[in-house]
Amino acid sequence: MRMNVLSLLLAAASGGSAAAHADPLVELSEGMTTRVAGARVETFDDRKLARYSGAGRIVTGSVPGSTQPNGDKTPYYSVKPTAAAFIAEPGVSYNYYGLYWGSIDEYNELRFFRDGRLIATVTGRDVLRLIAERQLATPGTLSTYVNIHFRATTYTRIEFRTSLPAFESDNHAFSNVVVSEADAM
Repeated sequence: MRMNVLSLLLAAASGGSAAAHADPLVELSEGMTTRVAGARVETFDDRKLARYSGAGRIVTGSVPGSTQPNGDKTPYYSVKPTAAAFIAEPGVSYNYYGLYWGSIDEYNELRFFRDGRLIATVTGRDVLRLIAERQLATPGTLSTYVNIHFRATTYTRIEFRTSLPAFESDNHAFSNVVVSEADAM
């Protein structure tokens, strides 16, 4: 069952105001993986970081500097205080991204790029605000599945950034999906 918590429209990365078709549309859903049909999901269970670079590593369990996402007994992706990146295959771009965001921190952020240009940023603060507005749970070591839909553009690169330990996530999903206005509301 999809739980459309809130259609949070974020302003463009340039700091502009949110318009009727602004990107991205951020929503939360139940479970630890995407429900988007046909999405490619990176579980990190094979312990390989294909298409990933930078300060990210695969971790199992809670270890110094990384807290295991709630309920996740499998390997997950953890980014140290700096940046890591996912880069799409040559010639490929996506308009959907999902992740099981573990121990959400205000200082975690996802930066989306198209052709080397920053197009959007989604922060832990944005996700915590969604959770608080809907009184879903008490923030802290909360983990939730976050779906990010772009309706007016696509992305080719994602940067995972954090200023403190750490940015933990699992089950990264990539796809090109259609988001109707009815789904957005």
